[in-house]
Amino acid sequence: MSFAAASDPAPRSALPIGVFDSGAGGLSVLAELQRALPQEDVLYLADTAHVPYGARSDEDIRDLTARAVAELVRRGSRRWWWRATRRPPSA
Repeated sequence: MSFAAASDPAPRSALPIGVFDSGAGGLSVLAELQRALPQEDVLYLADTAHVPYGARSDEDIRDLTARAVAELVRRGSRRWWWRATRRPPSA
């Protein structure tokens, strides 16, 4: 059994990593992901049509998330990552 040296880039998959952003700040996370995994292709999906998520019901959030993940899979991502930004409603 052999292991790649820490400086060797990880093997690249033919399928992109899917990233779902449901709120503010997702581009910063995307930039960090691309910095950490430069050899990987990334498919980024931001739900700007339904922002903000904070005031939505749990059921609505689950539905929107399921639809977004289905879209990432439809577009060929091999795995997905969801960055949630849910702030409590203002008092």
